[in-house]
Amino acid sequence: MSTADYWHHLYKCPYMYYTEKSRIHCENGTRIVFYHKNECHKYIHTYCCDRWHQCNIAKMLEEHYDYELFKEKGNTETDGSKDDPTDQGHGEVLG
Repeated sequence: MSTADYWHHLYKCPYMYYTEKSRIHCENGTRIVFYHKNECHKYIHTYCCDRWHQCNIAKMLEEHYDYELFKEKGNTETDGSKDDPTDQGHGEVLG
């Protein structure tokens, strides 16, 4: 993704939407607000430009979209198999 905004960086994160002086807006309404604009700039340079795959927000959005794709393919049953992205290894819930 290439975007020109307040910081005028080349963003590589596919989930980055836009930035302001002290805010980063990502897809799905997710945003980070910084107290100082220098902290925002450092975060953008580290995670939005180069190492976006290490950003916790990008990881969360990637898992969300993977799960949505999983559901679209008709895999709505959760049987605990290793192909189920919702299986967190917590065992069965008995009710």
